[in-house]
Amino acid sequence: MQEEKTVPIDTSGESVEIELKEDEKKKARISWSQFSMYRTCPHRWELNYAKKLRKFIPSIHLIFGTAMHEV
Repeated sequence: MQEEKTVPIDTSGESVEIELKEDEKKKARISWSQFSMYRTCPHRWELNYAKKLRKFIPSIHLIFGTAMHEV
């Protein structure tokens, strides 16, 4: 018997299904910000959370850390 690959989410009468990888099924938790992003743009949610292709935003901390490692 094959395992189900989606997790149903009930949103006041509206049903949403999110596909998860096998290793993520045990720790599947969705924050309110993730849910809000999914409601706004499912494709953006997929890129950010399912495929982990997040937009890189440099900060002073990253620049400092990189400089320290290069020395």
